Amino acid sequence: MLKKFRTSVLVALLLVFLPVLGYAQTAMNVTTLSAAVTSGSTDTVYVASVTGFGLGRYLYVDQEAMKVNAIAGLKITVTRGVLGTRGATHASGVLLAVGTYEGFTTVDQSAGASCTQALIPVLPLINTVNGNIWNCRSDGTNVVWVLQNSIYQTHLLNWPFPTGTYREIRGEITTYNTFTSGNLVGVRGAVTIAAGATVSGGYLYGVQGKAITGTGIITAGNLFGVFGQLDVSGATLTSPGHIAAISGNIYGYNSGTSTSLNLLYLEAAGGGILNSVYQSFGKATYVFDIQTNVHSSEANTSCTPSAVTGTTGGIHVIVDGVGRWIPLAATCT
Repeated sequence: MLKKFRTSVLVALLLVFLPVLGYAQTAMNVTTLSAAVTSGSTDTVYVASVTGFGLGRYLYVDQEAMKVNAIAGLKITVTRGVLGTRGATHASGVLLAVGTYEGFTTVDQSAGASCTQALIPVLPLINTVNGNIWNCRSDGTNVVWVLQNSIYQTHLLNWPFPTGTYREIRGEITTYNTFTSGNLVGVRGAVTIAAGATVSGGYLYGVQGKAITGTGIITAGNLFGVFGQLDVSGATLTSPGHIAAISGNIYGYNSGTSTSLNLLYLEAAGGGILNSVYQSFGKATYVFDIQTNVHSSEANTSCTPSAVTGTTGGIHVIVDGVGRWIPLAATCT
């Protein structure tokens, strides 16, 4: 009787653990929404790719989980707000993850605790309660649980890049009220030098954008380290303030003269020859619109560049350390 009992327990344990031992650890598939989704009872979403989709699988986007009920091309019929989440509004182009039930949890892992990738059916592991994304990977010494900031990290999992738009970090604010003052910031980066601290070298970035080509081959398209885009389609611009795709502001420098402080600094450190230092495209009333302050010699209307007539001054520039003037013609003929 005892032998029979032990055999039954062994069989039961094998039935429990054999599926675990047989896990082939896979990565969640990633794609983007190709159309915005409202927070109402909408039960369909449109995606850029259906790779990895299947009936009964789950979508996760902006801390809302949805269950896949039907697939028709790029149209997905879902049940909204499952796995303890609630329906929310999602913008077109936002990233979403697709995976089986095993890829989702309601508890956090212990950061730094050891883990075994072969025993985890799907990575990363997403906590649907708080949106935390956990990955089991090497920290350089051991394989441990690490809290990620994105469901997509090519250097960790080598996932196929999704079609459409991918954003590693996305910050978005929608305002439904009249905005009269203050600041609305979708994404902010800040570096604060504490009192008593000394900066004697290196670089401090409030925000850094960096595109690394490696040994890649670029034959078409566009490559930007930082890209600022302003969408004013549908807006009515009546007596606005300053509107620009990219704005820079030096705050708090109220007096004095600094030979190293620049509102805009561009550098090509590699030594190769650029096409241009500045290139623009588009219709414009002016190439430059320089509005001077009290101490400004950049566009001085009182100077008289030598041997030049019919001007109202010039723009002061420095070429290889030597100050020069670009004359400004009074009329254009």
